[in-house]
Amino acid sequence: MTSRKIGIGKASAGGVRFDIVYTYDEGKSVDKSEATRVKIREIARKGNVIQETFGIINKRVIVMDTGLGL
Repeated sequence: MTSRKIGIGKASAGGVRFDIVYTYDEGKSVDKSEATRVKIREIARKGNVIQETFGIINKRVIVMDTGLGL
């Protein structure tokens, strides 16, 4: 089950790491294939969160442009 993805590398807000969590409407973590929402946190070198992005997933397309190659 892929309910979370952690990446290392430059993110769109200048972070060096990002954490993506896939959820269902109620906020429960679910597999990416079942998700209806996504939360992306960009993390700075010192470990602090510098940006959070929330999105709604349409089964055909993710309705947002994060620049993170989802």
